[in-house]
Amino acid sequence: MSTTFLAQQPSVAVEALTPAIGALLRGIDAASPLSEQQRAAVRRAVHHHQVVFLRDQQLTSEQFAAFARQFGPLGAHPVDQALGRQRPTSIIEDTPERPPAGFDWHTDLSWTEEPPNWGFLRAIEVPACGGDTLWASGRAMWRALSATMRQWCQVQRLAHLPDPELLASISRRHGEAVARRILEHHHRTVHPLVRAHPATGEPALWICPLSATRLVGVDRATSDSTLAMLRQRIDDPEVQVRWRWRPGDVAVWDETSTVHRALTDHAPASRRMERCTTAGSRPRPAV
Repeated sequence: MSTTFLAQQPSVAVEALTPAIGALLRGIDAASPLSEQQRAAVRRAVHHHQVVFLRDQQLTSEQFAAFARQFGPLGAHPVDQALGRQRPTSIIEDTPERPPAGFDWHTDLSWTEEPPNWGFLRAIEVPACGGDTLWASGRAMWRALSATMRQWCQVQRLAHLPDPELLASISRRHGEAVARRILEHHHRTVHPLVRAHPATGEPALWICPLSATRLVGVDRATSDSTLAMLRQRIDDPEVQVRWRWRPGDVAVWDETSTVHRALTDHAPASRRMERCTTAGSRPRPAV
């Protein structure tokens, strides 16, 4: 795959950032409604590259939500649902008094029955250095497995739970009762280890180290050793793309085939981001 301009749609240029994952889009004004051709070009780019980036998008919160809604209805976060509120977006803010959380690699809300399809993130305030975000391709990790391992993984199911750090954060901010309601409502969700893309059917290793607990139907030792081996695959730089933020940047990614994590090396500097997700569907196994 060329790392020069890969495709040229009407008014939208797509530049691959790595052979495995990531592309820069040019010709998109996210503050204005997109044409049907532009929306189709963004969808193709996200399906193909899994995460795409737009520079210099000076958006209000309302414009950011409106941009995301062009690709599906926005999903309410379970915490907002537990609190009885329906916010289309949420703020992630790191300050000297509130350092970054430091979550492990994850797919947003993998512990829900119908995890999001797409994720959206915009940079409002970023540190002078640090605070990058990394994405890793589940498709590239899948392709790197041996044929025997692919065949074995393809029939496995993985149990997900809200991670303890998230529950502790919810408890601190909203009270233990809210954290208990989240855990009671999402006490154990099982999804395929290898997920079929909802639009293309392509297989991807769908492992979320932050919330994955164990493989279903295999002994604990086998589950632990297999998940540890697959977790190491995420750390391969050849399946990753790393994005250094500038204010006004927007990232759009496929939640059904990737994992991501934000670095915490910018502490104690401030970092302010806004996020939202589009509603998803029950993950299907790739068979």
